Order: sequence, then C-alpha cells, then structure tokens
Amino acid sequence: MTGRGRGRTLLSPELESVYAEYLKQCSQYGGTTESSSGSQETGGIESRPSTSSSSSAVGVADSSPKSNVSPHALPLARGRGRARQWTSQQSIETNSPIGILSPSTLPSVIVGAESNQPTEILQESQTLFDADFVTKFRSLTTNSGGVGNTYGRGRNISIPPNPSSSDTSEGSFGRGRGRGGVDFWKKFIEPGIGQPLAKPQVGVEDFSVLEQEVVVRKGENGKLIPVVANFIRLSVAKESGLFEYHVDFEPLLESVRTRRYILRNHEAVLGKIRTFDGAKLYLPFKLQDLTVLNSPNPNDPEQSVRITIRFIKKNQMGECVHFYNVLLRRIMEKLGLQEVNRNFYDYRTIYRLPQYKIEIWPGYVTAVDEVEGGLMLCCDVSHRVLRTATLLDAFNDMRSSFDSNPSRLKQEYTNYVVSQIVLTRYNNRNYRVDDVAWDLTPKSTFELSNGEKISYMNYYKQQYDITITDLEQPLLVHRPKQNKIERGRHKVLELVCLIPECSFMTGLTTELAKDHKIMKDVAEYTRVPPNRRRLAVKEYINKIRDNDEASEILNAWGLSIEDGGIELSGRCIAPPTIILNENKSIKGQIDFGNDSANNPCLEPIPINDWAIFCNSIDKPRADTFVQTYRHACRKIGIELKTDANVCIVYGERHRLVENFSQTLIKHLNIMKHLQFVVVIVPAEITELYAAIKRICCIDRPIPSQVILSKTLGNERQLRIIVAKIALQINCKLGGGLWTIRIPLV
Repeated sequence: MTGRGRGRTLLSPELESVYAEYLKQCSQYGGTTESSSGSQETGGIESRPSTSSSSSAVGVADSSPKSNVSPHALPLARGRGRARQWTSQQSIETNSPIGILSPSTLPSVIVGAESNQPTEILQESQTLFDADFVTKFRSLTTNSGGVGNTYGRGRNISIPPNPSSSDTSEGSFGRGRGRGGVDFWKKFIEPGIGQPLAKPQVGVEDFSVLEQEVVVRKGENGKLIPVVANFIRLSVAKESGLFEYHVDFEPLLESVRTRRYILRNHEAVLGKIRTFDGAKLYLPFKLQDLTVLNSPNPNDPEQSVRITIRFIKKNQMGECVHFYNVLLRRIMEKLGLQEVNRNFYDYRTIYRLPQYKIEIWPGYVTAVDEVEGGLMLCCDVSHRVLRTATLLDAFNDMRSSFDSNPSRLKQEYTNYVVSQIVLTRYNNRNYRVDDVAWDLTPKSTFELSNGEKISYMNYYKQQYDITITDLEQPLLVHRPKQNKIERGRHKVLELVCLIPECSFMTGLTTELAKDHKIMKDVAEYTRVPPNRRRLAVKEYINKIRDNDEASEILNAWGLSIEDGGIELSGRCIAPPTIILNENKSIKGQIDFGNDSANNPCLEPIPINDWAIFCNSIDKPRADTFVQTYRHACRKIGIELKTDANVCIVYGERHRLVENFSQTLIKHLNIMKHLQFVVVIVPAEITELYAAIKRICCIDRPIPSQVILSKTLGNERQLRIIVAKIALQINCKLGGGLWTIRIPLV
C-alpha cells in the first residue's frame, strides 16, 4: 500500500484525558516524555542489516543525533515519504540487541533511512502498560484520523488496532505536515522501548496520586492551654454526597423556568431536594447511570417531552465547598435572617440607642471550607449599625441651609446620598443609591406589570399601608446590576425608585465616628468577648436544629452539624524581649507610646534638610511644632541639624486643594535635597489629603507627614503627639525603633 498523508490534527479531548493518565502512570515507572511544538527533528539510531525487504521507499530522513533525546528514539525527521505498510513479525529476522518480538509486546516498526537501505527494528522487551490502557490509546489514535495524526512537522504515525495481531494492513506512515501537534510515538510508546521496567504497585485503573503524609509541626515551649476555635465540624453521611447529572430535553426547551417546572413533576423519582441550573442537576443520592422520563409540554399539552438524565460523577469533597456555601445561605434565609453585604443579620433582635438615633443588628458571618480536619463551618458574630434617621431628614436639614440656593442644594444632596446603602423597612431590603430623580415625586406615576398606572403614594398605601407625608421630596434611583426581567424575547432593565422618607441610612457618619462617647457605647455591643462569641455560635447551631426547614435541608444532603466549636490545645508563650537600643531592652509588657518616646531608638536617621507647608493662619502652630519636634528628636536620639523651611501657602480658602498642590510642586522643584516634608492642613478634606499624597508619592516622590491643624492646637497633649510624629517620620526615612531576637527563645 502506498499513499500520501497530510495532517494538522492536535490532541483531541479524549487523547488529552488519556495523555493525562499516561503522565501519571509514567511518574510511577520513572519514564520521560517529550512534547513537540512546530518543526521537529529527533535523534536517530545506528542502522543494522536485516533480511527483510520492502518494495516502497520511505524518502529522505535527516536523523542527526541530539543529546537531549533518548538513544532509542524513533528516527522521525523532516522530509517527504510515501505510506508504508507495517511488517509482520513472521517476515522479520533480526540480530537487534533491543529484543525479540512476541505477541505480548507492542508492535514494532521498520523505518528505512532512504530507499533500499537497511532497516532497523524498534521494539520493547517487556509490556510497559496494561492492555486496557494500550487498547484505549490505540482506539483513540486510530479513530482520530490514522495517517492524519501529526507530531510536529514530519511523518505521521498510525498504530495497528491490535498489538498481538499479525495483520498489519491498517498501519502506515507517510508524509504529513502540521504545527504544534504531538509526537504520539514519543509520548506514549518510546519511553518503554528497550527498557524492561518493573511493574508499578498501583494499577493502571488507579491514576490518583498517592497523598503525602501531612507534616505536623508542633512547638515545645510555653504552657499548654485548652482553646476552642470557631470552626464547627460538618459531617457527611457515607451513603450521601453530591451526585452530578446532565439533563437533556427533547424537544429542546429554551426557558430554564419551564425545565424546572417539568422536573418538579417528577419528585417521586428526583425527590424534593435538588439543585438544577437548566443543564446540570445535583441530587443527594444516586440514580441509575441513565434515567429516561416523559412529561407533557406545559406550552403544548399535546406534545410530550423526553427527559434524559445521565449520571456524570460523585463530586469529591473539595468540589462541593462552593455548593455547601450556597446551601448555607439558603439555611440563613430559612432562619429569617436578612442579608446585608453578603452577611446575615437578625432584624428581630435589635439593640437600640435612641439618644444617638442608632440601631445595632446582630448577625453572623459564615464560610464552609475543607481543612485538615475535614469539612468545617467557620462561624463568627457580626454587627450592622443602622440609623433611625431617614434620607428625608437629611434633605430637610440641607434645605434649611441652602433654601436660597436651589442649585447648591441639589449638588450637596446628590453628593451626600449617592453611594449610600439604605434600608427599606417595609421589605427589609438594602439598596445602593445611584442617583436622585429631581423630576419625580411621590405624586408621579409608574406602570404596573398588568399595564395599570398608579402613583407612588397610592402604591405604598395599598401595598404597605404607609402614608407619605412630604409629597414634594425627590425620589432616589437604584440601578440593579443583574435584575433583568424577561418580557417575551426582550430583557428590560428596571430602575427602582425609592422614597427618601422610607429609606433609612446605614453605617456611621464621620461626625458620629469621631465622637468617642458614641463609639464607646456602640462598642459595648459590637466588641464581643470570647465567652459571648462562643455562646452566640451555640445559639446559631440551636437555631438551625430548632428550625424544621433548615434541618430538613441539612438532612436531605446528608449533613450534620456538631454541638460547638472544635477543641484544640494552644500554647501560651512568654512575651519576648524588646530591644530598644544597644543599652536598653525590656522583657515582658511594654508601653510602646511611653518607652519608645523616652528612649533612644534602635536606628535613628539624622535630619539635615526638611520643610513645613502651611497657610498663614497656621504659621504660629508650625513654629511651635518645630520647637517641640526638636525636643522630641533629642529624647529618641535623632540628630536634628537644622530647623525646617516654613513655606506659606497663599490663596482663597475655597481653593485649598489647588493652592496646596501648586505650592508643593513649586518648592519641591527648587529644594532638591529635602529629606521629608510636613504639611499642616486647616481642615479634614479628603480631596486635599489625596492631592498631597499623589504629589509626594507619584509626581515628586518624597516622604511626607500630613497633620491636621487642630491636632497641634491641643497644648496639653502636644508633646505626646509630636513625639509619636517623630517616631513615624524616623520610620518613613528608613530607621528602626526596636527589634526582637529571632528565634524568640
């Protein structure tokens, strides 16, 4: 048989899976593999004479040896060649030292260097792979195109379908061109040629890599103490698990809702507990490998829908983690908890602080993951701070301030509410405010799903029995990210309009966060000690067990939750020795604010040139800061060789950002040898701070320290404040304050 081959075939998905199995098996044998990419030339072997002859030429081969190729590599090379039949073992006599053909070995190939030249027999002396693996690979390579299989740029190889058969009419190799393919012979056959390797202990059917023994590292120092972690063990029943199926519908149904409706009619087979996304079906139990069901088409009762459910696999524990997290969120909803920013809170158990118009919602943050001890649920308490004030209250406050300037009122109110997260108590849902609809009021109308038009005030009265008092307030706009509703074949993105009077603000404002008295009262509820955290976790477990729907979900998927957190053994390590400098070290508890500020630091950086930027009003405070800073540097061992260059920032007050930016850039371009700069700002303005840091970190890189003017106005605490600033500046310049010995013992 003669012929010409031409192929561009890459690895098919089936060959990819077989090749992955091959790599795992080769790792057991110690074999090597090589891949081909683009043009390929492999090293050849010495030709030996043979009594076998052939009537068809092979072509010209360039078989220059290469050092990184096995000496028994098949001499495949660039060039042209006609197809050549495989030579049966009965027609071969050879004195090749590689081995003798036998029915149990893989087939041999005769390759000629050129026409009428001696040939060489390549064979293996012992079967390297199990027969099932060889048969699987052989069927895939043969069915994928025979002569069209490509291994770079050169000849193409086709392997006979039966390794023990003497019929070689189906085997041939000829010319073929292709780039980026794989040399199947070198990938799968060549590593075993002439290398009688030992059989592995693990069979070919078991391709899983043996797990290495877990390395346990335990210390010996310190005192052992019993501790309880906030990890709760989740147990999975042996007969249960996450079984994955693929579902096909014939005829094809486009709507996922219709598919779910049809499956709901077969609860006798599929059960009540399942997860279906339109194609993949997950069940807590195993069906047959192939299950066929029939159901009437809800869109056409005269038509029958054939449902084919094919078993895919039983997912491993690591593949189920995401599903168990989704399952846990479903349990949270059954417990009646409200989701806020991916955490869940109990709006029925609220701590109220009426004097501050604040409410605190307790809740939980949870995550399921697979760890060394198995499947664990990490659970901790969380709190959400809400305000009883509405956005209408904020609008009324601003309206009283900017009543004479409507445009300024719109700008200030829009900047205030945009990006706010608000809570609507009538449905306990959270919305992000994206805009303000100044042209809409509660008297405006919108269209219901049935086509009827209704005003917002009447809608809230009918649906929630809420009477809107201010009929002139502008509405808030929320743009859902993925809230798309199908209307026929069209998908319409709906905008949600909210009433400010019914929208409650969440979180704390900057003014509230700065009030230490308010934060202290809030911390009594939010800073939970360990004992109360442990009780809260137990309470969460009891809620799941006492709720019938939540317990049913866990039991249906074969999950059970333990009574509390896992108990461990901890170690209480003695505090390390803090080395402040060469002459002083402190062992045990240390007051960093006092000890560091009153002792020479470990690595002081001398200061040669620095500058202060402030406006003319803060010039006296800048002078006071220079004197106090010199005293603080003397105590911590920093040599201050010169006083600061005080640069005054001029300009109008409402243009602070522009004024400070221009002055900074101007003086930094002139004073090239400054080590750092101190900027005293008159007010806490986010844009001003960002502009200063952008200049000092990106435009003109230099260490910088920004200080609020009123901070330097506190005369009683000024020395302590400046001492801490001196420590910060020393660190920014690359100095060190203290160190410890490593290891700690």
